[in-house]
Amino acid sequence: MMFYLRTAYGDSATFYGGGLSQHPFQGVCQGNGAGLAIWLALSLCLVHTIHQSGTPTQISSTVLLTSIAMVCCIYVNDCNLFVLAPPSNLSPQGVLNTLQHNLDIWQGSVEATGGVLSLDKSSWSGVFYFFKAGQWKLHSSQSYLAILTICDGPQVLPLKRYEPDKVVKVVGVHQSLSGSMKAQITALTEKLDAWATTILQGHLDQRIFWQGLHTMIWPSLCYPLVVSSISEKVATGITKNCLRHCYLNLGPTNCTLWLCTSPPCTLWPWASKSILEARGCSPLLFLRSQKWLLG
Repeated sequence: MMFYLRTAYGDSATFYGGGLSQHPFQGVCQGNGAGLAIWLALSLCLVHTIHQSGTPTQISSTVLLTSIAMVCCIYVNDCNLFVLAPPSNLSPQGVLNTLQHNLDIWQGSVEATGGVLSLDKSSWSGVFYFFKAGQWKLHSSQSYLAILTICDGPQVLPLKRYEPDKVVKVVGVHQSLSGSMKAQITALTEKLDAWATTILQGHLDQRIFWQGLHTMIWPSLCYPLVVSSISEKVATGITKNCLRHCYLNLGPTNCTLWLCTSPPCTLWPWASKSILEARGCSPLLFLRSQKWLLG
């Protein structure tokens, strides 16, 4: 099969694949219907290699009381390798040694299958605590010196290191290893404020606007919430202004807005759902209200 490239400037004169290309075939090319299955099969082999030759991390669920072994989280061309210290007294350097070992295996496996790790797109961060003045604090790159490396041909190059409170946007989610949600809350608030401005300035009819609310606004808002830890109070504050504009454009008047938080059955179509419920957390909220999780 021969692959040509089509752009706004026309079709390429040369092609890729077909057994006649001077370059060895690597990958299945964009748009291949079998790409998803092939990516999954190849990724399973790479992850399995780390499980067999590296050191997986045991992660236990406090709710289901089950334990699984994990080495990474991968999404298309992004991979997050991680190592958690076991209950034993493993030093920060021991954690780094384990992570470096897994990283070496991952890089070797990627290169063996035709891929490469980009130094510009690779980084690392560590959550190392120390006790000082009666408080647990996080080590910075100045208080705890450490490096992780990857190979670039014969060269061994250090990866750039992020501070544990450094916010990095990965696949649309603002994250930091310190667990702070400030950047994610700010991003969600700005997105909703932008939607609110657009809603006020727009001229869509109620039917089209209602469809946009459920097919675009809510999904774009709820997308990062699966990996976020935002309280119900904060979630309500994020959506309050935007939902007020939504309701006004959908027909209710100011005097009926207060009904939308706890509406009677006749006003259920107008009810504002919490973004926590939208991300599937309503069962956990119910369990919390029943104090089931507290034992």
